[in-house]
Amino acid sequence: MKPSLFLKILAAFWLTIILANVSDVLIIAAETHGGRDVRDAIVAARHERQLSAEVALKYGGRPALDQVVASWPKELRAGVRITQGPDGRTTVAVPPLPNFLSPVLLWPLGVMFAASLLLSAGLAAYLARPVSRLRDGFRKLAHGDLGVRLTAGMGRRRDEIADLAQDFDAMAERLQQSIASRDRLLHDVSHELRSPLARMSVAVGLARKSGEIPETALTRIEAEGRRLNEIVGDLLSLSRAENDAAVEEIYFDLGALLQVVCDDARFEAQPRGVEVRLELSSELADPDPPPLLKGAPQLLRRGIENVIRNALRFSPAGDAVVVRGAVSDGRFEIEVADKGPGVPAAMLQTMFEPFVKGPAESRGVGLGLSIARRALAAHGGALQAVNREGGGLSMRITLPAGG
Repeated sequence: MKPSLFLKILAAFWLTIILANVSDVLIIAAETHGGRDVRDAIVAARHERQLSAEVALKYGGRPALDQVVASWPKELRAGVRITQGPDGRTTVAVPPLPNFLSPVLLWPLGVMFAASLLLSAGLAAYLARPVSRLRDGFRKLAHGDLGVRLTAGMGRRRDEIADLAQDFDAMAERLQQSIASRDRLLHDVSHELRSPLARMSVAVGLARKSGEIPETALTRIEAEGRRLNEIVGDLLSLSRAENDAAVEEIYFDLGALLQVVCDDARFEAQPRGVEVRLELSSELADPDPPPLLKGAPQLLRRGIENVIRNALRFSPAGDAVVVRGAVSDGRFEIEVADKGPGVPAAMLQTMFEPFVKGPAESRGVGLGLSIARRALAAHGGALQAVNREGGGLSMRITLPAGG
Protein backbone atom coordinates (compact mmCIF):
# COMPACT_ATOMS: atom_id res chain seq x y z
CA MET A 1 0.00 0.00 0.00
CA LYS A 2 1.51 3.33 -1.05
CA PRO A 3 1.88 5.99 1.69
CA SER A 4 -0.54 8.84 1.20
CA LEU A 5 0.42 12.49 1.24
CA PHE A 6 -1.54 12.88 4.47
CA LEU A 7 0.56 10.23 6.20
CA LYS A 8 3.77 11.86 4.99
CA ILE A 9 2.77 15.27 6.35
CA LEU A 10 1.59 13.67 9.58
CA ALA A 11 4.90 11.83 10.01
CA ALA A 12 6.93 14.99 9.39
CA PHE A 13 5.04 17.10 11.90
CA TRP A 14 4.92 14.24 14.39
CA LEU A 15 8.70 13.81 14.20
CA THR A 16 9.15 17.54 14.78
CA ILE A 17 6.91 17.45 17.83
CA ILE A 18 8.71 14.39 19.18
CA LEU A 19 12.09 16.12 18.85
CA ALA A 20 10.71 19.19 20.58
CA ASN A 21 9.34 17.10 23.44
CA VAL A 22 12.58 15.16 23.76
CA SER A 23 14.49 18.45 23.96
CA ASP A 24 12.17 19.70 26.68
CA VAL A 25 12.66 16.47 28.59
CA LEU A 26 16.46 16.77 28.31
CA ILE A 27 16.36 20.36 29.53
CA ILE A 28 14.15 19.50 32.47
CA ALA A 29 16.31 16.51 33.34
CA ALA A 30 19.46 18.62 33.20
CA GLU A 31 17.88 21.30 35.35
CA THR A 32 16.49 18.95 37.97
CA HIS A 33 19.35 16.48 38.20
CA GLY A 34 22.69 17.24 36.57
CA GLY A 35 22.17 21.01 36.73
CA ARG A 36 21.74 21.15 40.48
CA ASP A 37 24.84 19.04 41.07
CA VAL A 38 26.96 21.22 38.77
CA ARG A 39 25.74 24.43 40.38
CA ASP A 40 26.46 23.06 43.86
CA ALA A 41 29.95 22.05 42.75
CA ILE A 42 30.59 25.52 41.29
CA VAL A 43 29.47 27.23 44.51
CA ALA A 44 31.58 24.91 46.67
CA ALA A 45 34.71 25.44 44.50
CA ARG A 46 34.33 29.23 44.61
CA HIS A 47 33.86 29.17 48.40
CA GLU A 48 36.96 26.98 48.80
CA ARG A 49 39.11 29.32 46.67
CA GLN A 50 37.77 32.33 48.53
CA LEU A 51 38.62 30.78 51.90
CA SER A 52 42.14 29.67 50.85
CA ALA A 53 42.90 33.14 49.50
CA GLU A 54 41.76 34.86 52.69
CA VAL A 55 43.79 32.47 54.92
CA ALA A 56 46.94 32.95 52.79
CA LEU A 57 46.56 36.72 52.90
CA LYS A 58 45.87 36.78 56.62
CA TYR A 59 48.78 34.60 57.72
CA GLY A 60 51.31 35.00 54.93
CA GLY A 61 50.56 38.38 53.44
CA ARG A 62 50.63 39.25 49.82
CA PRO A 63 53.45 36.85 48.91
CA ALA A 64 51.47 33.89 50.26
CA LEU A 65 48.34 35.07 48.39
CA ASP A 66 50.29 35.35 45.15
CA GLN A 67 51.60 31.84 45.65
CA VAL A 68 48.09 30.43 46.15
CA VAL A 69 46.57 32.37 43.23
CA ALA A 70 49.38 31.29 40.87
CA SER A 71 47.83 27.84 40.56
CA TRP A 72 44.46 29.25 39.50
CA PRO A 73 43.31 29.66 35.87
CA LYS A 74 44.44 32.85 34.17
CA GLU A 75 40.95 34.36 33.94
CA LEU A 76 40.50 33.85 37.69
CA ARG A 77 43.90 35.31 38.61
CA ALA A 78 43.10 38.46 36.66
CA GLY A 79 39.87 38.90 38.55
CA VAL A 80 41.26 38.68 42.12
CA ARG A 81 40.81 41.94 44.01
CA ILE A 82 42.22 42.92 47.45
CA THR A 83 40.13 45.48 49.27
CA GLN A 84 40.36 47.10 52.71
CA GLY A 85 37.18 47.92 54.58
CA PRO A 86 36.42 50.93 56.79
CA ASP A 87 37.37 48.94 59.84
CA GLY A 88 40.84 48.35 58.43
CA ARG A 89 40.17 44.69 57.64
CA THR A 90 41.69 43.37 54.39
CA THR A 91 39.50 41.03 52.23
CA VAL A 92 40.02 39.15 49.01
CA ALA A 93 37.30 39.19 46.25
CA VAL A 94 37.40 36.05 44.05
CA PRO A 95 35.43 36.20 40.71
CA PRO A 96 32.74 33.57 40.10
CA LEU A 97 33.72 30.46 38.21
CA PRO A 98 32.48 30.18 34.56
CA ASN A 99 29.05 28.54 34.18
CA PHE A 100 29.70 25.44 32.16
CA LEU A 101 26.04 24.41 32.39
CA SER A 102 24.60 26.63 29.62
CA PRO A 103 26.11 24.81 26.61
CA VAL A 104 24.87 21.52 28.02
CA LEU A 105 21.34 22.89 28.14
CA LEU A 106 21.42 24.76 24.82
CA TRP A 107 22.34 21.90 22.46
CA PRO A 108 18.90 20.18 22.65
CA LEU A 109 17.30 23.49 21.73
CA GLY A 110 19.65 23.82 18.77
CA VAL A 111 18.80 20.31 17.60
CA MET A 112 15.11 21.07 17.89
CA PHE A 113 15.27 24.27 15.86
CA ALA A 114 17.58 22.80 13.23
CA ALA A 115 15.38 19.72 12.79
CA SER A 116 12.26 21.85 12.57
CA LEU A 117 13.85 24.07 9.94
CA LEU A 118 15.12 21.18 7.83
CA LEU A 119 11.89 19.23 8.00
CA SER A 120 9.78 22.27 7.20
CA ALA A 121 11.98 23.24 4.26
CA GLY A 122 11.99 19.69 2.93
CA LEU A 123 8.23 19.39 3.29
CA ALA A 124 7.68 22.74 1.56
CA ALA A 125 9.93 21.74 -1.34
CA TYR A 126 8.32 18.28 -1.50
CA LEU A 127 4.92 19.88 -1.98
CA ALA A 128 5.87 22.96 -3.98
CA ARG A 129 7.80 21.28 -6.81
CA PRO A 130 5.05 18.94 -8.06
CA VAL A 131 2.37 21.59 -7.58
CA SER A 132 4.46 23.92 -9.72
CA ARG A 133 4.69 21.21 -12.40
CA LEU A 134 0.93 20.75 -12.27
CA ARG A 135 0.41 24.49 -12.67
CA ASP A 136 2.76 24.59 -15.67
CA GLY A 137 0.97 21.61 -17.17
CA PHE A 138 -2.43 23.24 -16.86
CA ARG A 139 -1.04 26.46 -18.34
CA LYS A 140 0.38 24.62 -21.36
CA LEU A 141 -2.87 22.70 -21.81
CA ALA A 142 -4.85 25.94 -21.68
CA HIS A 143 -2.62 27.36 -24.44
CA GLY A 144 -3.33 24.41 -26.74
CA ASP A 145 -0.41 22.07 -26.01
CA LEU A 146 -2.41 18.83 -25.87
CA GLY A 147 0.72 16.68 -25.81
CA VAL A 148 1.83 17.76 -22.32
CA ARG A 149 2.16 14.90 -19.80
CA LEU A 150 3.14 15.07 -16.12
CA THR A 151 3.46 11.52 -14.78
CA ALA A 152 7.05 11.07 -15.99
CA GLY A 153 8.14 14.21 -14.09
CA MET A 154 6.80 12.92 -10.76
CA GLY A 155 9.66 10.45 -10.31
CA ARG A 156 8.95 7.77 -7.72
CA ARG A 157 6.16 9.57 -5.93
CA ARG A 158 3.30 7.31 -4.89
CA ASP A 159 0.81 9.68 -3.27
CA GLU A 160 -2.21 11.82 -4.11
CA ILE A 161 -0.14 14.31 -6.10
CA ALA A 162 1.16 11.50 -8.33
CA ASP A 163 -2.43 10.29 -8.73
CA LEU A 164 -3.43 13.83 -9.69
CA ALA A 165 -0.69 13.88 -12.33
CA GLN A 166 -1.99 10.56 -13.72
CA ASP A 167 -5.53 11.96 -13.82
CA PHE A 168 -4.19 15.03 -15.61
CA ASP A 169 -2.49 12.83 -18.21
CA ALA A 170 -5.69 10.81 -18.68
CA MET A 171 -7.67 14.05 -19.10
CA ALA A 172 -5.16 15.45 -21.60
CA GLU A 173 -5.13 12.15 -23.51
CA ARG A 174 -8.93 12.06 -23.63
CA LEU A 175 -9.07 15.70 -24.70
CA GLN A 176 -6.49 15.10 -27.42
CA GLN A 177 -8.43 12.09 -28.69
CA SER A 178 -11.73 14.00 -28.58
CA ILE A 179 -10.36 16.88 -30.61
CA ALA A 180 -8.78 14.46 -33.09
CA SER A 181 -12.09 12.58 -33.33
CA ARG A 182 -13.96 15.84 -33.85
CA ASP A 183 -11.65 16.86 -36.68
CA ARG A 184 -11.91 13.41 -38.24
CA LEU A 185 -15.69 13.45 -37.82
CA LEU A 186 -15.98 16.83 -39.54
CA HIS A 187 -13.85 15.57 -42.41
CA ASP A 188 -15.85 12.35 -42.76
CA VAL A 189 -19.20 14.12 -42.49
CA SER A 190 -18.25 16.57 -45.21
CA HIS A 191 -17.14 13.66 -47.40
CA GLU A 192 -20.27 11.58 -46.79
CA LEU A 193 -22.64 14.49 -47.36
CA ARG A 194 -20.82 15.67 -50.49
CA SER A 195 -21.40 12.39 -52.36
CA PRO A 196 -25.25 12.32 -52.31
CA LEU A 197 -25.40 16.06 -52.84
CA ALA A 198 -23.21 15.70 -55.94
CA ARG A 199 -25.42 12.94 -57.31
CA MET A 200 -28.51 15.00 -56.65
CA SER A 201 -26.94 17.91 -58.54
CA VAL A 202 -26.20 15.63 -61.48
CA ALA A 203 -29.80 14.36 -61.49
CA VAL A 204 -31.17 17.91 -61.42
CA GLY A 205 -28.81 18.90 -64.27
CA LEU A 206 -29.96 15.99 -66.41
CA ALA A 207 -33.59 16.83 -65.77
CA ARG A 208 -33.02 20.46 -66.71
CA LYS A 209 -31.13 19.47 -69.87
CA SER A 210 -33.88 17.14 -71.12
CA GLY A 211 -36.56 19.76 -70.63
CA GLU A 212 -38.64 17.42 -68.56
CA ILE A 213 -38.08 15.46 -65.37
CA PRO A 214 -37.52 11.79 -66.21
CA GLU A 215 -38.53 9.10 -63.74
CA THR A 216 -34.95 7.93 -63.30
CA ALA A 217 -33.87 11.42 -62.16
CA LEU A 218 -36.75 11.63 -59.68
CA THR A 219 -35.90 8.18 -58.35
CA ARG A 220 -32.25 9.16 -57.93
CA ILE A 221 -33.13 12.44 -56.16
CA GLU A 222 -35.53 10.59 -53.85
CA ALA A 223 -32.94 7.92 -53.03
CA GLU A 224 -30.19 10.44 -52.33
CA GLY A 225 -32.54 12.54 -50.22
CA ARG A 226 -33.37 9.42 -48.20
CA ARG A 227 -29.66 8.72 -47.78
CA LEU A 228 -29.04 12.27 -46.57
CA ASN A 229 -31.86 11.90 -44.08
CA GLU A 230 -30.35 8.67 -42.77
CA ILE A 231 -26.91 10.25 -42.40
CA VAL A 232 -28.29 13.25 -40.52
CA GLY A 233 -30.40 10.96 -38.31
CA ASP A 234 -27.39 8.81 -37.47
CA LEU A 235 -25.30 11.89 -36.70
CA LEU A 236 -27.98 13.18 -34.34
CA SER A 237 -28.12 9.79 -32.62
CA LEU A 238 -24.35 9.77 -32.32
CA SER A 239 -24.27 13.24 -30.72
CA ARG A 240 -27.10 12.44 -28.32
CA ALA A 241 -25.81 9.04 -27.24
CA GLU A 242 -23.78 10.51 -24.39
CA ASN A 243 -26.47 12.97 -23.22
CA ASP A 244 -29.77 11.12 -23.29
CA ALA A 245 -28.76 8.65 -20.55
CA ALA A 246 -28.06 11.53 -18.16
CA VAL A 247 -31.40 13.20 -18.97
CA GLU A 248 -33.50 10.05 -18.68
CA GLU A 249 -32.62 7.69 -15.84
CA ILE A 250 -35.15 5.00 -14.99
CA TYR A 251 -34.90 1.38 -13.88
CA PHE A 252 -35.94 -1.20 -16.47
CA ASP A 253 -35.80 -4.94 -17.11
CA LEU A 254 -32.97 -5.74 -19.50
CA GLY A 255 -34.30 -9.25 -20.20
CA ALA A 256 -37.61 -7.88 -21.40
CA LEU A 257 -35.78 -5.29 -23.52
CA LEU A 258 -33.73 -8.03 -25.20
CA GLN A 259 -36.89 -10.00 -26.00
CA VAL A 260 -38.48 -6.97 -27.69
CA VAL A 261 -35.29 -6.19 -29.66
CA CYS A 262 -34.95 -9.80 -30.84
CA ASP A 263 -38.62 -9.94 -31.89
CA ASP A 264 -38.10 -6.88 -34.10
CA ALA A 265 -34.86 -8.34 -35.46
CA ARG A 266 -36.63 -11.61 -36.41
CA PHE A 267 -39.16 -9.65 -38.41
CA GLU A 268 -36.41 -7.74 -40.24
CA ALA A 269 -34.41 -10.95 -40.89
CA GLN A 270 -37.27 -12.84 -42.59
CA PRO A 271 -36.51 -11.61 -46.14
CA ARG A 272 -32.87 -12.69 -45.74
CA GLY A 273 -33.73 -16.12 -44.39
CA VAL A 274 -31.65 -15.57 -41.23
CA GLU A 275 -32.83 -16.80 -37.83
CA VAL A 276 -32.46 -14.73 -34.66
CA ARG A 277 -32.22 -16.95 -31.59
CA LEU A 278 -32.40 -15.55 -28.04
CA GLU A 279 -30.87 -17.51 -25.15
CA LEU A 280 -31.40 -15.98 -21.72
CA SER A 281 -30.18 -17.31 -18.37
CA SER A 282 -32.71 -18.11 -15.69
CA GLU A 283 -32.00 -14.78 -13.96
CA LEU A 284 -33.12 -12.87 -17.07
CA ALA A 285 -35.68 -15.22 -18.64
CA ASP A 286 -38.30 -15.33 -15.88
CA PRO A 287 -36.93 -13.52 -12.83
CA ASP A 288 -38.91 -12.57 -9.74
CA PRO A 289 -37.93 -9.86 -9.12
CA PRO A 290 -35.83 -9.16 -12.25
CA PRO A 291 -32.37 -7.58 -12.02
CA LEU A 292 -32.73 -3.98 -13.12
CA LEU A 293 -30.60 -1.63 -15.19
CA LYS A 294 -30.64 2.14 -14.67
CA GLY A 295 -30.54 4.46 -17.67
CA ALA A 296 -32.39 5.35 -20.89
CA PRO A 297 -34.07 2.21 -22.31
CA GLN A 298 -34.73 3.69 -25.76
CA LEU A 299 -31.10 4.72 -26.16
CA LEU A 300 -29.85 1.31 -25.03
CA ARG A 301 -32.36 -0.41 -27.31
CA ARG A 302 -31.02 1.57 -30.26
CA GLY A 303 -27.47 0.51 -29.40
CA ILE A 304 -28.28 -3.21 -29.07
CA GLU A 305 -30.39 -3.09 -32.24
CA ASN A 306 -27.42 -1.71 -34.17
CA VAL A 307 -25.21 -4.57 -32.97
CA ILE A 308 -27.79 -7.21 -33.98
CA ARG A 309 -28.44 -5.52 -37.34
CA ASN A 310 -24.72 -5.50 -38.03
CA ALA A 311 -24.65 -9.27 -37.37
CA LEU A 312 -27.69 -9.79 -39.65
CA ARG A 313 -26.05 -7.83 -42.48
CA PHE A 314 -23.11 -10.25 -42.66
CA SER A 315 -24.93 -13.52 -41.91
CA PRO A 316 -25.48 -15.85 -44.87
CA ALA A 317 -29.00 -17.04 -45.65
CA GLY A 318 -30.00 -20.06 -43.60
CA ASP A 319 -27.69 -19.26 -40.70
CA ALA A 320 -28.63 -17.90 -37.29
CA VAL A 321 -27.62 -14.94 -35.15
CA VAL A 322 -27.49 -16.03 -31.52
CA VAL A 323 -28.12 -13.49 -28.76
CA ARG A 324 -27.14 -14.70 -25.27
CA GLY A 325 -27.85 -12.85 -22.03
CA ALA A 326 -26.72 -13.66 -18.49
CA VAL A 327 -25.86 -12.09 -15.12
CA SER A 328 -22.39 -12.70 -13.67
CA ASP A 329 -20.64 -11.02 -10.73
CA GLY A 330 -23.12 -8.16 -10.59
CA ARG A 331 -22.88 -7.38 -14.31
CA PHE A 332 -25.02 -8.11 -17.35
CA GLU A 333 -23.23 -10.00 -20.10
CA ILE A 334 -24.69 -10.04 -23.61
CA GLU A 335 -23.18 -11.79 -26.63
CA VAL A 336 -24.29 -11.39 -30.24
CA ALA A 337 -22.66 -14.11 -32.36
CA ASP A 338 -22.91 -14.62 -36.12
CA LYS A 339 -21.32 -16.92 -38.71
CA GLY A 340 -20.30 -14.25 -41.17
CA PRO A 341 -16.83 -13.57 -42.55
CA GLY A 342 -15.64 -11.78 -39.41
CA VAL A 343 -13.36 -8.75 -39.64
CA PRO A 344 -9.59 -8.32 -40.08
CA ALA A 345 -7.70 -8.33 -36.80
CA ALA A 346 -6.51 -4.76 -37.41
CA MET A 347 -10.15 -3.55 -37.46
CA LEU A 348 -11.28 -5.10 -34.18
CA GLN A 349 -10.64 -1.78 -32.42
CA THR A 350 -11.15 0.77 -35.21
CA MET A 351 -14.50 -0.67 -36.36
CA PHE A 352 -16.26 1.30 -33.63
CA GLU A 353 -15.02 4.65 -34.90
CA PRO A 354 -17.44 6.84 -36.90
CA PHE A 355 -17.62 6.21 -40.67
CA VAL A 356 -15.43 3.08 -40.49
CA LYS A 357 -16.78 0.27 -42.67
CA GLY A 358 -15.57 -3.23 -43.36
CA PRO A 359 -13.77 -4.10 -46.60
CA ALA A 360 -16.84 -5.91 -48.01
CA GLU A 361 -19.44 -3.47 -46.67
CA SER A 362 -21.09 -1.18 -49.18
CA ARG A 363 -24.31 -0.25 -47.41
CA GLY A 364 -24.62 2.32 -44.63
CA VAL A 365 -22.24 5.06 -43.60
CA GLY A 366 -20.44 3.34 -40.72
CA LEU A 367 -22.20 4.97 -37.76
CA GLY A 368 -24.20 2.05 -36.34
CA LEU A 369 -21.48 0.53 -34.15
CA SER A 370 -20.27 3.99 -33.07
CA ILE A 371 -23.78 4.78 -31.82
CA ALA A 372 -23.92 1.38 -30.09
CA ARG A 373 -20.61 1.86 -28.31
CA ARG A 374 -21.50 5.35 -27.09
CA ALA A 375 -24.96 4.24 -25.97
CA LEU A 376 -23.39 1.43 -23.93
CA ALA A 377 -20.66 3.72 -22.55
CA ALA A 378 -23.35 6.14 -21.37
CA HIS A 379 -24.71 3.28 -19.22
CA GLY A 380 -21.28 2.37 -17.84
CA GLY A 381 -20.93 -0.55 -20.24
CA ALA A 382 -18.46 -1.68 -22.87
CA LEU A 383 -18.53 -3.29 -26.32
CA GLN A 384 -15.86 -5.65 -27.61
CA ALA A 385 -15.50 -7.53 -30.89
CA VAL A 386 -13.80 -10.94 -31.11
CA ASN A 387 -13.42 -13.18 -34.16
CA ARG A 388 -14.91 -16.63 -33.52
CA GLU A 389 -13.04 -19.84 -34.13
CA GLY A 390 -14.36 -21.41 -37.29
CA GLY A 391 -15.61 -18.11 -38.70
CA GLY A 392 -17.94 -15.37 -37.64
CA LEU A 393 -17.85 -12.48 -35.19
CA SER A 394 -18.77 -12.28 -31.51
CA MET A 395 -19.86 -8.90 -30.12
CA ARG A 396 -19.62 -8.94 -26.31
CA ILE A 397 -21.50 -6.37 -24.24
CA THR A 398 -21.08 -5.80 -20.49
CA LEU A 399 -23.36 -3.58 -18.40
CA PRO A 400 -23.53 -2.91 -14.65
CA ALA A 401 -26.57 -4.45 -12.99
CA GLY A 402 -28.73 -2.10 -10.94
CA GLY A 403 -27.10 1.07 -12.41
